[in-house]
Amino acid sequence: MGIKGGEKLRRTIRNLKRKARELDGAKRDVPLKELFPPAFMAEHTEFADLQAMFDASGLFQRKEDTVRDLGSQAWSDFVASRTRFGGWREMEVFAARQWTRRQLKTKRSGSPGRRSVERV
Repeated sequence: MGIKGGEKLRRTIRNLKRKARELDGAKRDVPLKELFPPAFMAEHTEFADLQAMFDASGLFQRKEDTVRDLGSQAWSDFVASRTRFGGWREMEVFAARQWTRRQLKTKRSGSPGRRSVERV
């Protein structure tokens, strides 16, 4: 007696392992727009996107201000006052975890929520 879809499951596991190896130990410069996509911002902040949040803070008058001021206490305080996060570092770490999950996601077939294993 075998498990229906066993080969498909093995392929999915191999694919997940490959993606994990690609991410493991790799230092990446993930663009802020990718780290904080509009869906993330809408769910966790009151802003439609990261640029709207930058604009509302009043801290980023010039493009070159962004990198330097992301580490400032003023920015962290703004994040804490206008999001569900305690500050910038907490928001950044949470977004990085979400980004990693998105990178590891595999395509699923079948109906959503289906968890049973069929035996043949």
